Amino acid sequence: MSSLPNNELVVGLDAGGTYTSLCARAGAESDEIHLRGPAANAQRHGVAHTATVIASLVLQAHAQRPHTILRSVFAGVAGAGRTDIRKALITRLRAELVEHSECHIDVAHDGIIALEGALDGCSGLLAIAGTGSAIIARTLEGNAVLAGGWGASIGDEGSGHAIGQGGLAAVTHAMDGGPATLLTELFSSRYQLSSRQHVLEYIYDRGQPLQQLAPLVIQAAEQEDQVATNILNLQCEALARRASWLLNRYPDIAPRYTVCGGLSHAPHFVEALREHLATLWPEAEWQPPVHSALEGAVRLALKTLSDSVAD
Repeated sequence: MSSLPNNELVVGLDAGGTYTSLCARAGAESDEIHLRGPAANAQRHGVAHTATVIASLVLQAHAQRPHTILRSVFAGVAGAGRTDIRKALITRLRAELVEHSECHIDVAHDGIIALEGALDGCSGLLAIAGTGSAIIARTLEGNAVLAGGWGASIGDEGSGHAIGQGGLAAVTHAMDGGPATLLTELFSSRYQLSSRQHVLEYIYDRGQPLQQLAPLVIQAAEQEDQVATNILNLQCEALARRASWLLNRYPDIAPRYTVCGGLSHAPHFVEALREHLATLWPEAEWQPPVHSALEGAVRLALKTLSDSVAD
């Protein structure tokens, strides 16, 4: 990564449905600013809110290094998969950062910064498994390609939402006389989901996020509960299948892969996904993520700056 003069500031952001993280760098890599702000999903919260959250964090960072020139901002934003949303965000950010008119501003889907960080800019495949899911890869020519990421309403197989939904469905099946499962005990103990009324209130009155149930499904699968194991295998198989579809469309992807997102911190989930991917892509090598998505955003901010200087 190219060096950065001490009087220039670059900023990377990872804006998601839980919170927004910022890392700003001026000069040496040790001279960093880390900030956290509210959630900012462009589709869920809107362009105006998302841009305001990002701009506010950028201005806070610059206020901590007032002697620097803000040169480049790169934001990976959840819900920014559409071109019109990205363009609207950039336009809004330029207006909110008008005093930094020379700063280069770019916005991408948050999967792009995750890919950059996880594979250190190299070709390979990344399975994103958090609240939602997606398969994103970089070809040998450097092009980013995507499968999945359609959202929970269409299908986020292998996501925390899908696994949690499957777990809650299994508990309701048991209530109706279906297969018994450890999930009944776990859901009752943690979230008091012990009756039809409690389940209906949990979903329809309180609108609780289903992804928070996913760790309990994984826990039950670790304890060899067959119902939970079937849910986990079904979801991991579906996510791996999306990866195989992407590989069929783009065979020029280096045979390496990794996993990121909230579920990547659950070893039992990662192992299950790796087993399915190994079956579909046996020549590929597994590797842990090299860097975080936030570091990927900083690196893309630096690359954007280097490219603009070269031009």
